[in-house]
Amino acid sequence: MYLKLLFVMLFFFLLPSAWGQTKTDLQNALSKGQNFLISHQSSTGAFQDSTNALFNVWETILVCQALDKTTHSFAIQKGIDWLKLNENSDGLICHNSQCTTSYCIETSALYFSLLHQNGIPIDSNRLKKIRSLQQADGSWLVGNPDVSTEINFPSATGFVVNLIKAFNLEESLQSTAIDFLLSKQQTDGSWGKTWEYYNTPAYALWQIYPLLDGQQKCKDAYNKANTFILSTQQEDGSWYAVDDPSKHHVAASLQTAMMLLAIAKSSDPKLKNAFKKGIQYLLNQQLSNGAWEGGFFPIPNERYKKREYIAATALAIQALQIAIADEN
Repeated sequence: MYLKLLFVMLFFFLLPSAWGQTKTDLQNALSKGQNFLISHQSSTGAFQDSTNALFNVWETILVCQALDKTTHSFAIQKGIDWLKLNENSDGLICHNSQCTTSYCIETSALYFSLLHQNGIPIDSNRLKKIRSLQQADGSWLVGNPDVSTEINFPSATGFVVNLIKAFNLEESLQSTAIDFLLSKQQTDGSWGKTWEYYNTPAYALWQIYPLLDGQQKCKDAYNKANTFILSTQQEDGSWYAVDDPSKHHVAASLQTAMMLLAIAKSSDPKLKNAFKKGIQYLLNQQLSNGAWEGGFFPIPNERYKKREYIAATALAIQALQIAIADEN
């Protein structure tokens, strides 16, 4: 009886160190990851997969968000200067430098957030353009010319609503968009997955789940999402959804980083616990060069490959930044 009680007490005493939740460990992993990314900035200022630049605009935004604004100010500014060259006539931006006359609503939303975070004013006409693109059902279409199947996947609307909240735009825009998102929640509590959006439920949850917290009309959806997130976390702390292991798919580290960013601000004790376990998984999975393995973007064409180590590393770093802030 006493030995059992002693074991339980010892388990909970050692739990934080077993998870590696020391600020030093987190900061060391963060520094190694940022150094890896800095070493992969091209002479143009872009950050991209060295073998396939398919998402070079998208990945440059993710990396600039992940870098420390004081230590890496030059690299961030160089990246932003390159991004500005890729704006279209409306001031929006596409996911790669080959479609500069078009736009991707998700990439544009993240781009505006990046500019805002770095104190760069956003022309009101650009926000007006974003507002004008809202559909009658409250959603936003992705706009991305390379997306042909799921043009109104819920993540697109999630990205825009997060932008709306950041800029305190009209409440009516948020309300109708939230109604759309609630209507698209699946019975398992997620918003689904499809190959054009990394083929993981973590992608849509990354943007949508934080929007539900604290809203009375979202309470049921929030609880269902909680259940889904907690029930799909693996024993090792990761989240990993894959249809066919023999085909291209994104790695557990990338999916875990997205899910951690989804739940990072949750006050639910169970999700706080899940967040710590997920952070420990990322610490365990960091490669010796400072990167995280991202797997492959799940493009159906097996002959066409796009590695995801840039996105995985950038998003893992963003999760670590939140974990470090929680330690302060």
